[in-house]
Amino acid sequence: MKAHHALPLVLLSSALSAQLEINEVIVDPVGTNSGNQIIEIVNVSGSSFTPTGWNICSPFVYSQMPSIAIPAGGLVQLHINASGIDTVTDFFFPFHRDLLPTDTFQLYKSGSFGTDTDIVDFVSWGGGTNRILQAVNVGEWESSIATVIVPPEGESMSWDGMGDQSTDWVLGPATLGSINGIATFDAFGAGCPGPAGVMDLSASPRPILGSSFTATLNNAPSLTTNSLNLIVGLSNTTWDVFNLPLHLSFLGAPGCHLRVAAEVIVPLGGPQLLIQLPPFDPSLVGMAFYMQAYSYTKFGYPSGLAVSNAVVGIAGVN
Repeated sequence: MKAHHALPLVLLSSALSAQLEINEVIVDPVGTNSGNQIIEIVNVSGSSFTPTGWNICSPFVYSQMPSIAIPAGGLVQLHINASGIDTVTDFFFPFHRDLLPTDTFQLYKSGSFGTDTDIVDFVSWGGGTNRILQAVNVGEWESSIATVIVPPEGESMSWDGMGDQSTDWVLGPATLGSINGIATFDAFGAGCPGPAGVMDLSASPRPILGSSFTATLNNAPSLTTNSLNLIVGLSNTTWDVFNLPLHLSFLGAPGCHLRVAAEVIVPLGGPQLLIQLPPFDPSLVGMAFYMQAYSYTKFGYPSGLAVSNAVVGIAGVN
């Protein structure tokens, strides 16, 4: 995901379905909760967007958003049950109820609150279930029992920018007004069959700067008759003069695609590789890197070449 900042990060999510997404939630701020609770939203549309007619919802209280243009990648803090002057970075909702320890929050693109398709983002915390079936029906939440744990006082629930499930929310220090800095891995693309089947590449734990993670390759062929390598690059759209993904039929591998810029190739001595990330550097937060494995067989396999799926990692701080 480039030396990414807020907008490029969130645009990676295939689950995105609207211009605005809920980005961070502070239910239990330090001190008095009422008037100090904040929901942060982000414009993921790629261009300036004005939420005319849009509403926020804390069941069953609805408040219309101001018609103020939010720039591409712009972050806006929604001040719940608080008064103030609306600006491009701060919207105030003085008549909206306080957020509860067990609750849900939704964005609607209209005032038709009974219309499932008008709900454009949703989050449940502490076991909240109001409006949850509506969100599940349109793919904005995974199930009627999924929820996010409420973090300790002063901390927030932050969206990782990758999808619309409870597991896409991470607890940690508040990062209002800036990118959330959440480290993530996400698989994309498909591999092609090799001697041991289709190789499956994954990585864990999250790529937190200053730590290490393990890249794991399932269905890896035998190293006695195959070379096995990991490709690492900083792009999944171009490599040298080639556009990605690149069909590898010209190398005798029909159905196989190179999905990662082959900037670094690391020989694999087995199905797992421990990779150390660089120490914390503010410029690296949100940077994306891409990985894909390939094997080459000299004997017993017609094409000789097979590749795995690809994985994108976003370097973060939590």
